[in-house]
Amino acid sequence: MPQSKHIIYFEKLKVDLPESSAADRRTLAAQLVDEKISIKSLSDLLFEDVKIASRFLWLLTDIAEIDSEKLKKDLVHLFDLCQTLDQIRLEPSFANYWLICGVPEEKEAEYIDFLFEWLSSNESNITTKSRSMFVLQNLARKYPDLRIELKTRIHEQLDRNTDSFRIRAKKVLAQLAS
Repeated sequence: MPQSKHIIYFEKLKVDLPESSAADRRTLAAQLVDEKISIKSLSDLLFEDVKIASRFLWLLTDIAEIDSEKLKKDLVHLFDLCQTLDQIRLEPSFANYWLICGVPEEKEAEYIDFLFEWLSSNESNITTKSRSMFVLQNLARKYPDLRIELKTRIHEQLDRNTDSFRIRAKKVLAQLAS
Protein backbone atom coordinates (compact mmCIF):
# COMPACT_ATOMS: atom_id res chain seq x y z
CA MET A 1 0.00 0.00 0.00
CA PRO A 2 1.42 3.38 -0.90
CA GLN A 3 2.63 5.39 2.07
CA SER A 4 0.63 8.38 0.82
CA LYS A 5 -2.63 6.64 1.74
CA HIS A 6 -1.45 6.39 5.35
CA ILE A 7 -0.54 10.08 5.35
CA ILE A 8 -3.94 11.00 3.93
CA TYR A 9 -5.72 9.07 6.68
CA PHE A 10 -3.42 10.56 9.34
CA GLU A 11 -4.31 14.08 8.19
CA LYS A 12 -8.00 13.19 7.86
CA LEU A 13 -8.09 11.88 11.42
CA LYS A 14 -6.37 15.01 12.75
CA VAL A 15 -9.26 17.01 11.32
CA ASP A 16 -12.15 14.59 11.93
CA LEU A 17 -11.42 13.12 15.36
CA PRO A 18 -11.80 16.21 17.58
CA GLU A 19 -15.51 16.66 16.80
CA SER A 20 -16.29 13.02 16.00
CA SER A 21 -19.24 11.14 17.45
CA ALA A 22 -19.24 7.46 18.35
CA ALA A 23 -20.98 6.72 15.05
CA ASP A 24 -18.35 8.73 13.14
CA ARG A 25 -15.56 6.76 14.82
CA ARG A 26 -17.20 3.43 14.00
CA THR A 27 -17.37 4.50 10.34
CA LEU A 28 -13.73 5.62 10.42
CA ALA A 29 -12.69 2.36 12.07
CA ALA A 30 -14.43 0.33 9.37
CA GLN A 31 -12.67 2.38 6.68
CA LEU A 32 -9.28 1.90 8.33
CA VAL A 33 -9.81 -1.84 8.58
CA ASP A 34 -11.14 -2.12 5.01
CA GLU A 35 -8.29 -0.04 3.61
CA LYS A 36 -5.73 -2.03 5.67
CA ILE A 37 -4.30 1.16 7.15
CA SER A 38 -1.53 0.44 9.61
CA ILE A 39 -2.29 1.47 13.18
CA LYS A 40 1.41 2.14 13.71
CA SER A 41 1.34 4.65 10.85
CA LEU A 42 -1.36 6.55 12.76
CA SER A 43 0.13 6.22 16.23
CA ASP A 44 1.70 9.67 16.17
CA LEU A 45 -1.84 10.98 16.64
CA LEU A 46 -1.14 10.25 20.31
CA PHE A 47 1.27 13.21 20.27
CA GLU A 48 -1.34 15.63 18.97
CA ASP A 49 -3.52 17.68 21.33
CA VAL A 50 -5.40 15.80 24.03
CA LYS A 51 -8.74 15.86 22.18
CA ILE A 52 -7.24 14.17 19.11
CA ALA A 53 -5.19 11.72 21.19
CA SER A 54 -8.08 10.67 23.42
CA ARG A 55 -10.45 10.18 20.51
CA PHE A 56 -7.79 8.20 18.68
CA LEU A 57 -7.73 5.85 21.67
CA TRP A 58 -11.53 5.57 21.43
CA LEU A 59 -11.17 4.86 17.69
CA LEU A 60 -8.79 2.01 18.51
CA THR A 61 -11.56 0.38 20.55
CA ASP A 62 -13.81 0.54 17.51
CA ILE A 63 -11.07 -1.01 15.40
CA ALA A 64 -10.62 -3.79 17.98
CA GLU A 65 -14.33 -4.55 17.90
CA ILE A 66 -14.12 -4.99 14.12
CA ASP A 67 -10.74 -6.75 13.93
CA SER A 68 -9.16 -7.53 17.29
CA GLU A 69 -6.04 -9.05 15.71
CA LYS A 70 -5.33 -5.82 13.82
CA LEU A 71 -5.10 -3.93 17.11
CA LYS A 72 -3.48 -6.72 19.10
CA LYS A 73 -0.39 -6.81 16.89
CA ASP A 74 0.31 -3.14 17.69
CA LEU A 75 -0.64 -3.08 21.38
CA VAL A 76 2.93 -3.30 22.67
CA HIS A 77 4.01 -0.39 20.47
CA LEU A 78 0.97 1.67 21.50
CA PHE A 79 1.42 0.92 25.19
CA ASP A 80 5.07 1.97 25.04
CA LEU A 81 4.08 5.22 23.33
CA CYS A 82 1.30 5.95 25.81
CA GLN A 83 3.66 5.48 28.74
CA THR A 84 5.64 8.47 27.48
CA LEU A 85 2.59 10.75 27.48
CA ASP A 86 1.52 12.83 30.45
CA GLN A 87 -1.70 14.10 28.90
CA ILE A 88 -3.45 10.74 28.61
CA ARG A 89 -4.46 8.12 31.17
CA LEU A 90 -3.66 4.85 29.47
CA GLU A 91 -5.32 2.57 32.04
CA PRO A 92 -8.94 2.76 30.84
CA SER A 93 -8.02 2.20 27.20
CA PHE A 94 -5.55 -0.62 27.67
CA ALA A 95 -7.69 -2.51 30.20
CA ASN A 96 -10.40 -2.38 27.53
CA TYR A 97 -8.07 -3.36 24.64
CA TRP A 98 -6.70 -6.31 26.61
CA LEU A 99 -10.24 -7.40 27.45
CA ILE A 100 -11.23 -7.31 23.76
CA CYS A 101 -7.98 -8.51 22.15
CA GLY A 102 -6.20 -10.41 24.88
CA VAL A 103 -2.86 -9.51 26.40
CA PRO A 104 0.14 -9.76 24.06
CA GLU A 105 2.01 -12.89 25.14
CA GLU A 106 5.45 -11.34 24.90
CA LYS A 107 4.50 -8.79 27.58
CA GLU A 108 2.08 -10.80 29.74
CA ALA A 109 4.19 -10.75 32.90
CA GLU A 110 4.73 -6.99 32.73
CA TYR A 111 1.12 -6.23 31.84
CA ILE A 112 -0.22 -8.52 34.59
CA ASP A 113 1.60 -6.28 37.07
CA PHE A 114 -0.09 -3.22 35.57
CA LEU A 115 -3.50 -4.91 35.72
CA PHE A 116 -3.09 -5.75 39.41
CA GLU A 117 -1.94 -2.19 40.05
CA TRP A 118 -4.99 -0.74 38.26
CA LEU A 119 -7.34 -3.10 40.07
CA SER A 120 -5.94 -2.00 43.44
CA SER A 121 -5.39 1.70 42.77
CA ASN A 122 -7.52 4.38 44.36
CA GLU A 123 -6.83 6.42 41.20
CA SER A 124 -8.52 3.91 38.88
CA ASN A 125 -12.17 4.37 38.07
CA ILE A 126 -14.65 1.52 38.50
CA THR A 127 -14.69 0.69 34.80
CA THR A 128 -10.90 0.31 34.72
CA LYS A 129 -10.95 -1.79 37.90
CA SER A 130 -13.69 -4.04 36.51
CA ARG A 131 -12.00 -4.50 33.14
CA SER A 132 -8.66 -5.18 34.82
CA MET A 133 -10.34 -7.79 37.01
CA PHE A 134 -11.93 -9.48 33.97
CA VAL A 135 -8.63 -9.53 32.05
CA LEU A 136 -6.90 -11.03 35.09
CA GLN A 137 -9.68 -13.59 35.39
CA ASN A 138 -9.03 -14.61 31.77
CA LEU A 139 -5.30 -14.82 32.43
CA ALA A 140 -5.91 -16.90 35.59
CA ARG A 141 -7.42 -19.59 33.35
CA LYS A 142 -4.10 -19.76 31.55
CA TYR A 143 -1.99 -19.26 34.69
CA PRO A 144 -3.81 -20.84 37.67
CA ASP A 145 -1.20 -19.48 40.09
CA LEU A 146 -2.71 -16.01 39.54
CA ARG A 147 -5.98 -17.09 41.15
CA ILE A 148 -4.81 -16.65 44.75
CA GLU A 149 -3.47 -13.15 44.23
CA LEU A 150 -6.50 -12.16 42.17
CA LYS A 151 -8.89 -13.38 44.87
CA THR A 152 -6.92 -11.48 47.52
CA ARG A 153 -6.94 -8.26 45.51
CA ILE A 154 -10.64 -8.55 44.76
CA HIS A 155 -11.46 -9.12 48.43
CA GLU A 156 -9.44 -5.99 49.29
CA GLN A 157 -11.56 -3.98 46.86
CA LEU A 158 -15.02 -5.20 47.87
CA ASP A 159 -15.68 -2.56 50.53
CA ARG A 160 -13.84 0.22 48.72
CA ASN A 161 -16.00 0.41 45.59
CA THR A 162 -19.54 0.72 44.30
CA ASP A 163 -22.32 -1.83 44.56
CA SER A 164 -22.04 -2.58 40.85
CA PHE A 165 -18.34 -3.38 41.26
CA ARG A 166 -19.11 -5.62 44.24
CA ILE A 167 -21.69 -7.54 42.21
CA ARG A 168 -19.19 -8.11 39.38
CA ALA A 169 -16.41 -8.94 41.82
CA LYS A 170 -18.50 -11.53 43.65
CA LYS A 171 -19.32 -13.23 40.35
CA VAL A 172 -15.62 -13.38 39.47
CA LEU A 173 -14.80 -14.71 42.94
CA ALA A 174 -17.42 -17.42 42.54
CA GLN A 175 -15.99 -18.42 39.18
CA LEU A 176 -12.45 -18.45 40.56
CA ALA A 177 -13.59 -20.74 43.39
CA SER A 178 -15.02 -23.34 41.01
